[in-house]
Amino acid sequence: MIDAGCAGGDVSFELAQRVGANGRVVGIDFDESKLVLAREEAAARGIGNIEFHNANTCGRSRAGSCPLRAHASRRS
Repeated sequence: MIDAGCAGGDVSFELAQRVGANGRVVGIDFDESKLVLAREEAAARGIGNIEFHNANTCGRSRAGSCPLRAHASRRS
């Protein structure tokens, strides 16, 4: 599951709980300072099925090129 524009990870944490131990959440945001806070919070909560990456979420992938089954964003 991808959380595009994840900021501090609030939605990402909820998604991580929903997908469970066998799922994975990737939070993406362009603001590294927010990602640092999200990573710290994930570690403090002991959430192991989540990771955060610095990237521009405005780009588009080719249709059919993404192997993920679901995407989440507060802004879409």
